[in-house]
Amino acid sequence: MRIKDNLVIWDERIFLKSLSPEDSEAYRVLRNREENRKWFFTSAEISKEDQEKWFQRYEADDDEFMFSIYEKISGRYLGAAAIYHIDHHNHRAEVGRIIVDSRAAGGKGYGKDAIRCIVDWGAENLGIKTFYAQIYTDNLPSMKSFLGCGFLEKRCGCEEELSRQVLVEKTVGQNGAF
Repeated sequence: MRIKDNLVIWDERIFLKSLSPEDSEAYRVLRNREENRKWFFTSAEISKEDQEKWFQRYEADDDEFMFSIYEKISGRYLGAAAIYHIDHHNHRAEVGRIIVDSRAAGGKGYGKDAIRCIVDWGAENLGIKTFYAQIYTDNLPSMKSFLGCGFLEKRCGCEEELSRQVLVEKTVGQNGAF
C-alpha cells in the first residue's frame, strides 16, 4: 500500500482524508465557483472529464498529497487542500489548492486548521522542514490563514501578474511543531 492510500489526519474540529474520486468531483464543483476560481493561477473552469484526467495523474504521483477536509462533528465535506512540489533533497514543499466552502463554512478557521494539519503531517511523515505557498495578495482569507499558522511573507514578484502574488514560508523546528 502506498503512503497516500487511505490517509486520515485527525484534528480537534476537522479531519483530512486522502482525496477520493467522489471528493475530486466535489472539489471541482467548488473550484469552478467564480468566488473560488479567481484565486487560482489557472482560473478557467474545469470540465468533469478534465478533472477525471487530472485525478488519474494525481493517483500516479507519489509526491503529491491531496486531502479532503471534513468537519469532524458532522462528517460534512468542507473542501480540500494539498501538499505538493515536494523536494525531498531540500526538504521543501508547497501547501495550497485550498478551498473551504465559504457558503457552508466560511470564516470559521477551517482553512487554517487544514494548513496546520498538513504542515504537521508533512514534517512528521515526509521530513519536510520548509513549507511555502504562493497567494494573491488580495486573497485575504488565505493570507490570514497562512499568517495565522506562522507563515511569513518572503517576497513579492515584480512582473505585472507576479506583483499580485506573495510568497509565504514557514520553517518548522526539529520536532516539526509550530
